Amino acid sequence: MIRETRETYESQKKDFVKAKYAVLQNPLNMSEKEIKSLRNFLNQFP
Repeated sequence: MIRETRETYESQKKDFVKAKYAVLQNPLNMSEKEIKSLRNFLNQFP
């Protein structure tokens, strides 16, 4: 039970760090893939 909770927490933490990096990027220099991932992250972490 603890392992499942920890795996969930670690995956959310990893996604949050990726979202933070995407938010800090300059939107003018982002590729289409990065823009799409940013939109997904913003939906996941409002």
